[in-house]
Amino acid sequence: MIALDNLPYSIVTNLGFQRLMFKVAPQYTLPGRKYFTENIVPNIYDRLVTVIKNSLLNVDSLSLTSDLWTCSHTNESFISFTGHWFDSDFKYNHVVLNCKHFPGSHTGESIKNVFFDMLNMWNINISKVHLMVRDNGANIVKCCNDAEIPSVSCFIHNLQLVITQTIDTQRSVLDLIATCKKMVGHFNHSSAACTKLKEIQTELNIPGNKLIQEDDPTRWNSTFLMIKRIYEQKRALTVYAADHNVDNLTSNQWVLLESLINLLQPFEEITKKMSSNKALISEVLPTVVTLKKYLMKDQAEFFGVGTMKQIVFDQISKRFDVLFKNKFFVISTILDPRFKLAFFQSDNLENYKQYIIDEYEHYFSVQGQSTNSDDDDIPLLRIQQTVYLENNLSDKTSEEVGSSQSKLWQCFDKIAASSATKTPNKNSIKDEFEMYLSLPLINRTENPTTWWKDRKTVFPKLLQILLKFLTAPASSVYSERSFSEAGNIYDETRSRLLPKNAEKLLFIHHNLPLVNFQY
Repeated sequence: MIALDNLPYSIVTNLGFQRLMFKVAPQYTLPGRKYFTENIVPNIYDRLVTVIKNSLLNVDSLSLTSDLWTCSHTNESFISFTGHWFDSDFKYNHVVLNCKHFPGSHTGESIKNVFFDMLNMWNINISKVHLMVRDNGANIVKCCNDAEIPSVSCFIHNLQLVITQTIDTQRSVLDLIATCKKMVGHFNHSSAACTKLKEIQTELNIPGNKLIQEDDPTRWNSTFLMIKRIYEQKRALTVYAADHNVDNLTSNQWVLLESLINLLQPFEEITKKMSSNKALISEVLPTVVTLKKYLMKDQAEFFGVGTMKQIVFDQISKRFDVLFKNKFFVISTILDPRFKLAFFQSDNLENYKQYIIDEYEHYFSVQGQSTNSDDDDIPLLRIQQTVYLENNLSDKTSEEVGSSQSKLWQCFDKIAASSATKTPNKNSIKDEFEMYLSLPLINRTENPTTWWKDRKTVFPKLLQILLKFLTAPASSVYSERSFSEAGNIYDETRSRLLPKNAEKLLFIHHNLPLVNFQY
């Protein structure tokens, strides 16, 4: 309970908790906080480590994420590493492998040393590490280069830079946001103003929602939520401003605000989606293509932000077009049955297909196996039957999604529906790959690993590559999320918590639910 709910050890000395325990179990003598600190929590930690170690024994490939965090209350720094892999039942696993106290200088060499210590603790051979998803910090980049670990930049970090740098170039937008902040600040500092606003909301029969304060200026979606709520309360705020001498937006600014929300709404959707623990690296390229297609539309709702829209488009091209030459993104996307080749330019399709062939040959050269083993061949008839059934019984096209999808995802469906297929007539890795491509795309909301699980005997060659490349998450948010919990553990009431105890509490908090409390 202490670890899962981020409670202080001192709870066992609180009168209310002691009375509760006496009521529940009168014969039980409640130990002091030192007993839990030195015995119970370390014991749970050690047993949990053993469970995760056992689950990692048979893992052939896993991907990692990493992040750094410094507590504002104690100035203690921590570094995290998370692991992501598929088990034998095609379940996507993710755990916090390390959330370690990290004093001293945060150099690339120091991070590399912590990284290798973490691998040694978990008995992970570095050859099993497929990819590291990290931020753009020079120190973590140097760590990956020095340790010779393949790494890619976090998609969410780069998307954040696209938006913030674009907003910084627009004087009118900056002025608009500054006025919005003043409006929110007025109500946050006056209970009388909040009461009056609530009365106006009731009179106008609009949602009685409070205004949202921009809690983190470095996070663009924090700003987006603020301006979206202000636009929702446009009528109430206008009535309030007419009766009080406070800042309000002009008619032109209200129009600009609406256009800005329309422009940024898809980015908010994508940020939420790609921050999920289930978001895979295979979703990055289709998301980039869909965003660019959306921004190319000449729509009236972008009135007043045409220049900003073009800058966003250029920023996306600058930061993400290079990923279409990165094998980690290309291969994972192609082997995702939701995307395949639908989101690639037609003049490069043969090169992209060759990525798969080359990776397959490399995989089996490392494994010391022949790429033409008869034991791996699947009868052509069985594959052809699969193609027939998929095309005639399981062809889930965009029409089945419904008309309620946002305009962003309508762009996605148009791209996916335009993909063409063909059926080969031989049976090698190339032909198995062509057979895979000939099947229709599944819906973007379906689970790709479930699809592969049902066809693991049909495409055994491709499966070996898939279980490696699809382990990588789309972002390093999972590492960051562990530190959002660290902020709850290291609050002002527990500023004296020792770093070694904080490490164990963080580890238990994140990992115990993931193993269904079986430790």
